[in-house]
Amino acid sequence: MPLWRHPLENRSWREEPRGSGSRAVLSGARQCQVVSLAKPCLPKDYIFYLEPDKLESGKGKCSYDPKVDTVSALINEELYAGVYIDFMGTDAAIFRTMGKQTAMRTDQYNSRWLNDPAFVRAQLIPDSSERNDDKLYFFFREKSADAPLSPGVYSRIGRICLNDDGGHCCLVNKWSTFLKARLVCSVPGPDGIETHFDELQDVFIQQTQDTKNPVIYAVFSASGSVFKGSAVCVYSMADIRMVFNGPFAHKEGPNYQWMPYTGKMPYPRPGTCPGGTFTPSMKSTKDYPDEVINFMRAHPLMYHAIYPAHRRPLVVRTNVNYRFTTVAVDQVDAADGRYEVLFLGTGTHAAQRGECSMLRRGLGGHGYHQGWPESCALHHTGAGQRAETPTPRSLPLL
Repeated sequence: MPLWRHPLENRSWREEPRGSGSRAVLSGARQCQVVSLAKPCLPKDYIFYLEPDKLESGKGKCSYDPKVDTVSALINEELYAGVYIDFMGTDAAIFRTMGKQTAMRTDQYNSRWLNDPAFVRAQLIPDSSERNDDKLYFFFREKSADAPLSPGVYSRIGRICLNDDGGHCCLVNKWSTFLKARLVCSVPGPDGIETHFDELQDVFIQQTQDTKNPVIYAVFSASGSVFKGSAVCVYSMADIRMVFNGPFAHKEGPNYQWMPYTGKMPYPRPGTCPGGTFTPSMKSTKDYPDEVINFMRAHPLMYHAIYPAHRRPLVVRTNVNYRFTTVAVDQVDAADGRYEVLFLGTGTHAAQRGECSMLRRGLGGHGYHQGWPESCALHHTGAGQRAETPTPRSLPLL
């Protein structure tokens, strides 16, 4: 009986015969069902039946090439995925399949929307208590459409409304709320010139007591012929939403510079979710006027970029023979305060562990202090060493 084990979690798969088909059983210590907060977690096996006579298309669900960076999120029995849907790997799309809603995708072969992207993460982050405002955020990097006048790669954060139905005339069965913005992680220089880490590698979402405002940790790298290095930046949802609520990027033509759009803004504001806080009378994006849909198709990019907290990285590593590839974050309470513990994968059988001090930024909406990491002290964890949770020493909560 074959057995496979997930490399990061204590789970195992086994295949068992079942009539003409078979079934796969997922079990492990972390698979459990919570019955009551006062009672322990009860172990539970999840059984997935493989039915050979019931096949369906994988188009829009996964890429043909397993080496392509693909992300997905299953929300309300609907699959949202960032994939390449053709065999040649030229048609990148953010897809919605399965479920009861209309199958949707990004505008095909439109480099303003997606330009040879590498998808990194997809995460549902609510905007408000109104479910119709819910948005799915995609983190990715893509080729710059302005090269060679700009860096070859930009890091992006894009978002869509979960209840997007597309347009009724233009953008039929295509997202009519897709927007994206540049995600910046850079080191300010003494002469005002910033050193950028433009290649997004990984994202970790640190949940808080307010589900609308998680903390976003992101790993970036720079791999140019002159400068190589890695950095970790942290972002707030307040800063992200401020950019998405700001001006749209606009170009008069291919030889013009990007400028903020200053013309008349159609109503409702492009990117607004139907039936939400600001559009309670519009139940579908198909109810949006044509000028809104046409504006969205031509202006998916926001003018301002999203900068990290304190406008600088938490961690920077240069002139080393490795780069940061993954990040995970935990919070540790100590006698002298709370600390963020960063675990950074390097892809070289070694890891970096960081102890981060916190900067108190004021009371959140639920009466708790929301802290932002201000600095980190890294420690090397070699191959075969266990990355113990560090004992904080001199990094107090301010």
